[in-house]
Amino acid sequence: MQQKSPAIVRAETVEEVARHTIRWTSLIVLAVSFIGAVMAFNGRWPTTWQIWNDVSPVALIAGIVLQGFCTLMEWANRKNRLSPQYIGPLLIDIGSTYIGFAPLLVPVFTRALSRATLPDTIAQVIAHIGVVVLAWWFAYYPEQNLVKE
Repeated sequence: MQQKSPAIVRAETVEEVARHTIRWTSLIVLAVSFIGAVMAFNGRWPTTWQIWNDVSPVALIAGIVLQGFCTLMEWANRKNRLSPQYIGPLLIDIGSTYIGFAPLLVPVFTRALSRATLPDTIAQVIAHIGVVVLAWWFAYYPEQNLVKE
């Protein structure tokens, strides 16, 4: 006689949900990197919800084109990560995302680190490093999950 398992969720269901969660979070992270590139070209974040008034059409097009090019070059050259064809676009990707998000995130991170009694200069340096690490993750995470070998 076979005993019934106390489990309430099948392993196949968990694996399927995990697969879709990773796929969708990867697409969201990729979209965030596109937003960072657009904001880098725009020079500032919108101050209202009427973003069509605060974001230049040129910045929108330039950000999408730059980020699209970098993403495609990174994905196409992912098997040779030490090549200039991979590293160049990766650095531009990280840089544009950093420039786009630094004005928004560095002050938040700096305040939090200052409240942890770090000196202001050290807090600012760590905050900038944190945004660079996030920008690198925004470039790396989608590539790892959206490109099938």
